[in-house]
Amino acid sequence: MANTNTDWFTSGQNTPPWYSGPQSPPAAPPPPSPGTTLDAKPARRRTWPYIVAAAVVTLGTAGIVHHVHEEHEQKVRTMKAVAYKGRSGAALHLDSVDATATAYWSVRRDKVTVELSSYYDPDARYLHIDAGRKTATNVRKHGWYPLPVEITLPVTDSLADVTVRIAVGGKSWHAGSLGMVRTVRLSPTGTAYDAKSGKQLPSDL
Repeated sequence: MANTNTDWFTSGQNTPPWYSGPQSPPAAPPPPSPGTTLDAKPARRRTWPYIVAAAVVTLGTAGIVHHVHEEHEQKVRTMKAVAYKGRSGAALHLDSVDATATAYWSVRRDKVTVELSSYYDPDARYLHIDAGRKTATNVRKHGWYPLPVEITLPVTDSLADVTVRIAVGGKSWHAGSLGMVRTVRLSPTGTAYDAKSGKQLPSDL
């Protein structure tokens, strides 16, 4: 019995197409490189332990530096306590005037009085001193030399230096002028320094 068109169409549904040739096998994957496996995963970088170690080293170094600084400060204070005199002075030559800045600590070491004087220098015309909110000024009047000026300051640390700003007017001074200014650091050990340069100043005490 001859096949109908319908039988011919359905009869080849489960058979490979007539035009299909032999199929080549799928390409094999490339071989893994030596020392690796197919399931290997990139190793995670363990940076956290290194960060912690660096922080520990930094804190340790800071602690050592702080300890050394404290030891140095304590040594300086001990030396100051041994050399304590309770007074200090600085000899200055400003605007052709020989002047002296002196500091005296009280017996209880709770106050310090700083005085600026030009004595009988004929060129002296103006004297000024200030520190904190304290200030004192004197000028030459009627041919008389300017009188010494002084201020008294409270002391919280008897071994600490006191820093004052002084001004002296000599030959070049005129009314309204600031004079020649110098900032001085006076130590209770008897020494005095230029506060800007740190250079030790001569003393006549």
